[in-house]
Amino acid sequence: MHGLLDAHFGEDFCRIEDANVQQNLNIVRKTALNLIRDYKNVKNSKRAFSKIMMDCLLDAENTLAILTSCDNKSS
Repeated sequence: MHGLLDAHFGEDFCRIEDANVQQNLNIVRKTALNLIRDYKNVKNSKRAFSKIMMDCLLDAENTLAILTSCDNKSS
């Protein structure tokens, strides 16, 4: 998990010193990776994590698609 966090979020280069903020960011990053992993499993996508993350940055509809596809999985 650390390798993914470092590769996609540059976690090793984070300069935040407050332990609580570091922990909160770590939780948010892990949640984002798990949502993307679930999305890839639901859609049987072969796209790389980084490509999906870039699509989400460029278009909010992609972010919404990831959030709703994971919601549909639990129903």
